[in-house]
Amino acid sequence: MLLYLVFVASLITSNLHAEDTVQAIWPSYPYRVWYGADLKNKPELYPNLNVVTSGDAYDAHEAGKTNLAWIFGSNWKMDYGTGPDYWEQRFQLGRLTEKAEDGRPYAIRRAGLGMDEWTGTKHKEFYDWITEGTRLGKANQPDTFVAVWLSGGATQLYDMGYDGTIDLFLVQGYELTKDRGLGVPWTVAIERLEEFNQRGLMRKTLYSLGHVTDYANWKDDKVWNEAYLRERFEDLKRRYPDMPGISFFNAGAKNQRKYDELVQLVDRLSGEYWPALPLAEGLYTLVSQEDFQYRMEAANASETPGTTVQLGRSPYPAPAENQKWRFKSLNNGNYRIQPAYSDKLSLALDGNQVILAETDKVTEQVWRLEHTNQGYRVIPFNQQTLRLSFPNAEEGSPLTVVPPTNDESTIWAFNPEVSVLDPVPPYYQAEKATLNGNASESSSNPGSMGGYVSLHSPEDEIEFRNIDGGAGGPAVIGIRYANGQKDECTLQIEVNGTLESVDIPPTEDWRTWRTIRVPVNLRAGETNEVILHGPKEAKLSVDKITIYPAKG
Repeated sequence: MLLYLVFVASLITSNLHAEDTVQAIWPSYPYRVWYGADLKNKPELYPNLNVVTSGDAYDAHEAGKTNLAWIFGSNWKMDYGTGPDYWEQRFQLGRLTEKAEDGRPYAIRRAGLGMDEWTGTKHKEFYDWITEGTRLGKANQPDTFVAVWLSGGATQLYDMGYDGTIDLFLVQGYELTKDRGLGVPWTVAIERLEEFNQRGLMRKTLYSLGHVTDYANWKDDKVWNEAYLRERFEDLKRRYPDMPGISFFNAGAKNQRKYDELVQLVDRLSGEYWPALPLAEGLYTLVSQEDFQYRMEAANASETPGTTVQLGRSPYPAPAENQKWRFKSLNNGNYRIQPAYSDKLSLALDGNQVILAETDKVTEQVWRLEHTNQGYRVIPFNQQTLRLSFPNAEEGSPLTVVPPTNDESTIWAFNPEVSVLDPVPPYYQAEKATLNGNASESSSNPGSMGGYVSLHSPEDEIEFRNIDGGAGGPAVIGIRYANGQKDECTLQIEVNGTLESVDIPPTEDWRTWRTIRVPVNLRAGETNEVILHGPKEAKLSVDKITIYPAKG
């Protein structure tokens, strides 16, 4: 099969000429992703959709949307072949579409790949093949956007999120489905999201709601309606304000009219709850829609005022820190834009040239945003007839500001990012610690990181061993807990033999989690032991402990 795919791809490549090929739209925040959207026959149902991982690339492009090429995940079959070759080759072969015989005037260079899906398999080697092949492919084609549908987290997935191999995780939490035996409770969906949230990956993670259908749920006859959808969306926004969008799985219609009305409702609410403006604060890479191999970067990651801001190629692994930009709201639609590596510098104008200047409260460092269906135009506050652009689409081309144009040179796709400069503090999950007394593991309440431990008495203990104290000295231990009782309770924390009482305030209920921070002294290295002793005549749920620096 692989030899056949290589042969077909060679035909595609040989039959394409530069004038026959157009570049797809690069995905941009906020992501509103669909699988199974009917963009060929009913594009009007999806005005807020901007990314699809199924269907025809031409139909998507004509509708002003991005189509990511569908590829296998761990649903691969051993009969198809062994090893990482399939996934590596998708980065080259899956990016081009052949001219269709129905007279379509061009082929499309897709922006990326949509892997469907990373899920359970008895062939554990598939995970290694996917990881190796995807990394090799991304190294060869770093300007490839990779989205992965998945039913649960895994260390390999998290690592590929950190190093930039995967750009977007689509976490399947299909709550309502007509298919008997499918679907998961909302509590399980939240657990899946927590695996990514607590690892600092929420800016690259979407919840996937499904199944979008007018069929009743097989288990309890529930159906989607506006009140039910709003309840779920509001819960997601409350729990995960950094989640950069939402995704949906289309499962087909029982009654076409009712189904179309549901699709329109779901699409409308996706735009209402995840609007393009105001832009959420945080880190972004800015990708040129004229040529998506280029990003906005600070030259040489310099911390010198006057540093040139220019176009740079997409690097791998991971976008470089000088290609990540932190947007800070100044209210009223105004933003300060700073390089991820320094809050002492800000994007500024020097005449018509774009540079980094020492951060100050001057209008030359204030920017506004205008949203289009392809992304954003970046506008200097004090020269609002101009747009951020560049003279030539080539590496090192300095950024400038120009009058509005009709081409893509002034349009930027914004991709939310995580940063190695914002590391996730070390954490230790309670259910993986040593449990003593009647301490018991559970996962019945949502919101924990894969499970939690219930404590009922002082004899119940969670014993964390080999805790890393770094260089040693003052530190802070964060205890993530739920206390659904009306009153506070008292927990005993023992650190290397030193016992201390900690008052634990109530949370709203057992599904709501809080973190209380306790100053401690730790020994250097992985030589520390922390024991949590349960409260008297009360119950407490503990999710994990996290080690913060003393200033945290």
